[in-house]
Amino acid sequence: MRARASEWAREGRAWISRRVVVLIEPLAARALRDETAALVGAGDRLDDRLLAARARLDPGPFRGDMTVHAAHSRHPRVQSIFAARGLPHCPSCAVGADETIAEAALGEGLDLQELLATLRALES
Repeated sequence: MRARASEWAREGRAWISRRVVVLIEPLAARALRDETAALVGAGDRLDDRLLAARARLDPGPFRGDMTVHAAHSRHPRVQSIFAARGLPHCPSCAVGADETIAEAALGEGLDLQELLATLRALES
């Protein structure tokens, strides 16, 4: 009888363990997704701050190899210049962190030199 009670106790513990896993797994997965999203967001904000700092430290003119985000951080009127030409004008869009002004101009069929001249006029 004692062996049978011990076996039932083991089976009960195993059943409880399986139920806990079934109940906890979705919560843990959701918490992990939330934490990952928070970390990614923090990384994006850090990238934006680093780009802004780099743009402020870079004394040179607007260049084709400058990212869209770096250009935005250079001057407040860049957003309106980009928007008027159909370029990404949201300083926090995901593409702008990696896309250069030259790539954005090419993608929209714009004359890069004309765009750079307009941007450089902001600095004079």
